[in-house]
Amino acid sequence: MPEWRPQMVTTSTQQRLT
Repeated sequence: MPEWRPQMVTTSTQQRLT
């Protein structure tokens, strides 16, 4: 399931932006 991996990365990036 390599689909949840990039999604988690996106969440981490969004949290960093906030």
